[in-house]
Amino acid sequence: MKPISISLRAALAASLALGACATTPAELASGDELDPAAASGAPLSMLEVVGYARAAGVPCGNNLAIAGAIARAESGLHPDAVGVNGPTDGCSRGSRDLGLWQINSCYHPDVSQACAFDPACNAGAMFRISGGGRNWQPWATYNNGAYASFLAEARASADHLCSGASTIRGLAATTNPTNGLRDVYIINARGTLLHTWAENTGAWSGWDLMGEGFEGSPAATTNPTNGIRDVYAIQSGGTLLHNWAERVGAWAGWDTMGTGLSGSPAATTNPTNGIRDVYAVGKNGALYHNWAWNTGPWEGWNTIGGGVAGSPAATTNPTNGIRDVYVITTNHVLYHNWAWNTGPWEGWNVLGSGLTGSPAATTNPTNGIRDVYALGVDGALYHNWAWNTGPWEGWNVLGSGLTGRPAATTNPTNGIRDVYAIGQNGALYHTWAEKAGPWSGWDVVGEPFSGSPAATTNPTNGIRDVFAVSRAGTFLHTWAESTGAWAGFDVP
Repeated sequence: MKPISISLRAALAASLALGACATTPAELASGDELDPAAASGAPLSMLEVVGYARAAGVPCGNNLAIAGAIARAESGLHPDAVGVNGPTDGCSRGSRDLGLWQINSCYHPDVSQACAFDPACNAGAMFRISGGGRNWQPWATYNNGAYASFLAEARASADHLCSGASTIRGLAATTNPTNGLRDVYIINARGTLLHTWAENTGAWSGWDLMGEGFEGSPAATTNPTNGIRDVYAIQSGGTLLHNWAERVGAWAGWDTMGTGLSGSPAATTNPTNGIRDVYAVGKNGALYHNWAWNTGPWEGWNTIGGGVAGSPAATTNPTNGIRDVYVITTNHVLYHNWAWNTGPWEGWNVLGSGLTGSPAATTNPTNGIRDVYALGVDGALYHNWAWNTGPWEGWNVLGSGLTGRPAATTNPTNGIRDVYAIGQNGALYHTWAEKAGPWSGWDVVGEPFSGSPAATTNPTNGIRDVFAVSRAGTFLHTWAESTGAWAGFDVP
C-alpha cells in the first residue's frame, strides 16, 4: 500500500476515471451468484472502498456506511469480482455483475468492463445509479438485508474517514511477540474508539468500531502468554471503561471501572502472573490505581498521589514483578513511585523539574533497566535511567525543538531502546541506543506530522512499528527490522 491518504488516492483516481462512467439509474439484476474464479485479485480494505465511495461523491454519514456495506455484500470488496446472472427482463441472454458494486452489464451498457473493474470508476457508476448516494434499492443485497451484516464494519471506516484524522484525540498500539499480532486503537475527533490489527507485517484487518463518546488516548496491553488483549478508555463524562478479548476473538464487552476521571489512562500487564494494572488521573488531580489477576475481578481503587497534570506512564517488569509509575505535576516536577508485585507503594521520589506534558517510560525485563523520557518546558527531550531499583543516573538531553508526548520502546532481547518524537517543524524523529550505550542521533522517519506518535517493538523478530498522524490528516504506519531501514508508510 502506498504512503498516501486513502481519501486523496481515491479522489485522484476518481477524477481521472469518472468521465468513462456515464450511466443512468436503473434496476440491477437480482439473484446473481458470485463466480469465485472471477475474483482472483486481492480484496481491498473497507477503508479503501469507503474512500472510493466518498471520492465519488457519496456524502459522509449513514449513506457512506451503506455504500461500503453493500460493496462488501456484493463483491467481498474484490474489484475484479464477477457475478453471473441467467436471463432476466430485458436481458434474455443473461448478464454479468462487475466490480465492487456489481454494476450490471446489461442494464448499464455504458459502463465498460475496464471501468467496472476500476474501483474509482465503479464507484462513480454506483454514485450515479444510487441517485447521488441516496437510493440503494437497485441493489439486491440492500433489499434482502444482506448488507446489514457488514454495516458496523463499514460505519467504522466511514466514521474514521470523515472524522478528520488530523484531530485524532489519541492512539495506542501493542505487539504480541508470541504470534506477531499488532493491534492499534484510536479515538477520533468524534470520540469514536476504533481498532484494527495485523499479523506480523501482513495486511491490516480493517477498522472495527468499539465504542463512542471517548476522550483522550486509550491505553492498551497484550499478554503474550495467553494472548489476552485489554483496552481502557475514558468517556467524556469521566467514566473509565475496560474491554478485553482473547487473541483475535470477539471482544467481551465494556465494563465500568470508575468515574470522576479525566485525560488518558495508563495500563500494564504482567505476562508471568497475569496481573493487570491500570492508572488514571481524577478530575481532582489525584492519581488512582486498580489491579486484577488475569480476568478476575478488579481489586478496587487506591489513591497514590495528587496534583497530577497530564497523563501517567507505567511499566511492569515480568521478571521481578516491579511496577513503576511516573507523573508530572502541575508545578512541572516529575515524580516516580514503585511497588513489588501487589505490595505497597514505596513512596514518591522527585526525578526532575522544569518538565511538562506526559512522560514515557520503559522497563527491560532482561537487565532491569528502567528508562523515563519527558519533554521540558524549553521544548527539549530529556532522558533518565536506572538499574532495577538502583539510583537514577541523571538527566541527559536527547534533542530540542520537540512537541507532544514521546513514544519509547525497549527490546529485551538485544537491549535496544528506541525513542520517537515529533518536532515543532512537523518531522517525526527517531533515535536509538544499545542498552546503556550512547544514543545514535536523530533520523527523520517522515514529515510533516502532528500530535504524538505510538510505537511498539517485537523482541522475537526485532520488528519496530511506529504510528502517527500526518498534518494532512492521514493516520500512517511504518516499520523496520531491528536497526534496518524504515519500510515506508502505509495506511492502516
